[in-house]
Amino acid sequence: MTQPPQNPGSDPWGQPSGSSSANSGYDPQDWSQASYEAPAPGYGGAAPAPQYTAAPLPPGGPAPQASQGGGKGKMWALIGCGGCGVLAVLLVIILVIVIALSGLGSTDEDPEPIAVGTSEGAVEHGTSEDPLPMGTTLPVAVDGGTLEVTLGEVTWDATAALQEVSPSLTPAEAGNQYILVTVDYTYHGSGETDPAWDSSISFTAADGQSYVMAPAVTENSILDVATLTDGQSTVWDVAFEIPADAVGTGSFEIFSLDDFEEPSFYVSAV
Repeated sequence: MTQPPQNPGSDPWGQPSGSSSANSGYDPQDWSQASYEAPAPGYGGAAPAPQYTAAPLPPGGPAPQASQGGGKGKMWALIGCGGCGVLAVLLVIILVIVIALSGLGSTDEDPEPIAVGTSEGAVEHGTSEDPLPMGTTLPVAVDGGTLEVTLGEVTWDATAALQEVSPSLTPAEAGNQYILVTVDYTYHGSGETDPAWDSSISFTAADGQSYVMAPAVTENSILDVATLTDGQSTVWDVAFEIPADAVGTGSFEIFSLDDFEEPSFYVSAV
């Protein structure tokens, strides 16, 4: 009987040998690609189907897959890597623009003192020349109810405190100085209110010049101001950049962004 041809280095029945060749790519330590070796033709028939050997996985399991949704990942990376400060500054800038467009907080003449009726009696609004005492609780009208606003003691040289929160604080312009005031809010009414967007505050110097809040990151920033429902409270530390010769004088003007007919409140800064 005729014997099948002998092929050194291969199985006599056409199966590939376990040895590697220069072009086979088979290597039990090769993690980068699958190997393929064409078999020799079998005796008396067609060649068997090619045999494929999948490359073994590298030690430690499969390689990690690329993250999906890169846009969202960048957003969270921004917020997580100091982006909160950037966002807080942007929100304050937007709020300042809203205040400027509303035309509030920039009148040249003081209104006459007006008493408003509340459940606790009449409360005067005061003027920049005759402001209410510091610590007076102000009933600011907002949609759905009343936002009680109370100002705390002013930090007249707030640069160090602001730099502690944000080392990248933009220095005040020559002749100016940062000040800081803590504002407490409590809401009474239906639905909800956002104190940072439904009311606002500015500083009025003794000469009548008004200054809007500074785009500086504070310990209790605009990002920490909670949306309130009935009976809830929140705190906001508001920074201003004012002339150094206005330090220790002036008043704060507090007004509603929901009710443009509501007159401003004025509270002494000292």
